[in-house]
Amino acid sequence: MKFFDFHVHIFPEKIVAKAVGFLENHYQFQWECSGTENDFQLRFREAKINKCVIFSSATKPEQMQNINDFISRRAASRPDFFVGFGTLHPDNSAWKTELDRFPVLNLHGVKLHPDFQQFDINAPKAMKMYEELEMRNLPILVHLGDRKLDFSKPSRLAEVAKKFPRLRIVAAHMGGYSAWDEARDKLAGFPNVWFDTSSTFPFLGKDEFIELIYTYGIEKIMMGSDYPSKTPQHATQEIMNLDIPEADKESISFRNACRFLNLPE
Repeated sequence: MKFFDFHVHIFPEKIVAKAVGFLENHYQFQWECSGTENDFQLRFREAKINKCVIFSSATKPEQMQNINDFISRRAASRPDFFVGFGTLHPDNSAWKTELDRFPVLNLHGVKLHPDFQQFDINAPKAMKMYEELEMRNLPILVHLGDRKLDFSKPSRLAEVAKKFPRLRIVAAHMGGYSAWDEARDKLAGFPNVWFDTSSTFPFLGKDEFIELIYTYGIEKIMMGSDYPSKTPQHATQEIMNLDIPEADKESISFRNACRFLNLPE
């Protein structure tokens, strides 16, 4: 079976320890991986991952261009393996100009983390970005859900999905880390919303996880590890151990991601 990890954080080597430390402090648990280059190579080789989407969010407006340059360089180092998603920040006035660079940088979508970037998903300034992204046929991958903050509520994303029906959206963490009831209520049924499995299974358990998969639709689910929070091997095992048909496991593990990105299976 092939595996496509749709949710992989990467950081420059000089700041990776600081970045992981910040995330561990925010989420109040120790991450399984260090996120260093050596750790990445080891973990993804062990898990036999075939492809992965890599990204990093601009938590400050002035970081936007440098992060996109970094993701582009990393993706170019193994174009058969990496799919790079860039980042935008609605408080950087050059975000539209930055989008003009995406084809040159070979970036295939946009990763947003409203909690850390500190904007409401459905804020007017963000809506302007979505309108442009819909026009350019660039998808977004959005962090959703946090008990501590309100920026990334699933109900806010529902407004975006309704207003921009041609904008392809991946709702991370099965629609809402720590907010799955709201995600199920607000996001199920949108034809333009997909979901990744990252940082969900350990909190819901097998039965509720399976129920959520089929509520959204098996064709809408893509495997994600949330590396370096969890190992990619955790992600593959979670899917392989589900009591669902093998064809559905194959869809989640690889095929749905290829179809979403229009890549050959």
